[in-house]
Order: sequence, then C-alpha cells, then structure tokens
Amino acid sequence: MQHHIRLFVESCMTVLDCQEPIYEFGSLQVPEQVGFSDLRGFFPGKRYIGCDMRAGIGVDQVEDLEKGLTIPTGAASTVLSFDTLEHVFDVTRAVSEMARILRNDDGLLIISSVFQWPIHAHPYDYWRFTPECFRRLLSGFDAVLTGAQGDPENPVSIIGIGVKTADCTRWKSRFDGLTGLFQEKLNRSFQEGMSLQERIKLTGYHTFHPRKYLKKTESLRFDWQYSERSERP
Repeated sequence: MQHHIRLFVESCMTVLDCQEPIYEFGSLQVPEQVGFSDLRGFFPGKRYIGCDMRAGIGVDQVEDLEKGLTIPTGAASTVLSFDTLEHVFDVTRAVSEMARILRNDDGLLIISSVFQWPIHAHPYDYWRFTPECFRRLLSGFDAVLTGAQGDPENPVSIIGIGVKTADCTRWKSRFDGLTGLFQEKLNRSFQEGMSLQERIKLTGYHTFHPRKYLKKTESLRFDWQYSERSERP
C-alpha cells in the first residue's frame, strides 16, 4: 500500500461515513508493510472483517475473489480493496462479487490499483489499470467516482468508488467534499516532508520551473471524473 492511499482511506472515513460491516479484500499484511497497511484504526468502533485468499497477519476470514465469496448477498455496507486487483486474474468476477455482497441502500465500494508501477508478486501480479477500465468495472453502480494520480497519460495510481443508491445528488456532494479534503491532506503531507530550503524553491515553481520538483508536484495531481447510471450508455 502506498502512502497516498492511506491518506485517501482517512479522507473517506471522514467524509463518506462508511457504515458497518466493513469488508476489506487484500487485507494480508505482507512482511514489509506490517502495521502500515492495517486500516482498522481509521474505522474505530465499527465491525471490520479483513479478507484475503490466504491466512496471515490482518486476515480474519479467508476468501478468494476469483473463486467466489462465501459472504451472503447484501451482507456488507462497505467494501474496500486497495492495491489488490492487479493480483487477481479474473478482475471482472472479483468486482462483481464485491458488488454482490453490498446492500442496495447506499452500499459503498472503494478500490484502488496501479498503472505505472513495478511488478510486485503477492503471490502474482497480472494487470495494470486505466481510469476508463475502472469506470467500466464500476458501471453497474448508481454513482461512480474515478481518479488518476499524476500525468493523465501515464498515471501512477487509479482510484474508484461505486455506490448503490437512490440519491446520487447526495453522494455527488459527498464526493466533492472527499476530493477537496484528500487534496488538502496530500498537499500538507508533501509540504511537511520538505526542508525549508525546498519549500522556498517550490514556492517559486510557477515562475522558475525548477525541473527537480516537477515529478514531486505531479504526484499531488489527481484528475477526477464523476458519473451516474443514467448518463452511461
């Protein structure tokens, strides 16, 4: 899991009012990310079930997205899956299964994956995703938000949210608040990680365009697209 994804989860908890029970798929904490990839602390007091295809740290329930879930239809209020779908060969079935277990009244699915990223086998690495791919995968939801980090032609991360809802207007407003808060957190995190000299140089970015900061500033860029079921062909 990447640092900005943790910031995004924190923003979702603040703005989207994620309801329980919450199921996370891909919750296994691999050795280099033990503790860091544990998201339970963002949802205090809520029933949180960590699922993965194999047992280990962070896994409460062994479930395989490709083979089909043992969780009943409509049993989940919120489903999370971060930087995991690239490791699932049958992605369409995986998203279909996560959608199936969500309740119909404001059931919420939040996913992320990578585009520009090295191969990382846990245990296998199959895919890289574009924003359009996420929009297609989430096209069965009533309200959908997708975002791409960095260069629109060569993004680093892709984020998607799908909601089963009869009130898209309310969710569009929530999404606006979410993207605003997330951008604030990204900017603050970036600034706090810089020395005073770096901050002074970055302040003059638009005037002097120092090349060494181009990639850093691009990492703060997210392009978002919102759509509703009625707008899709």
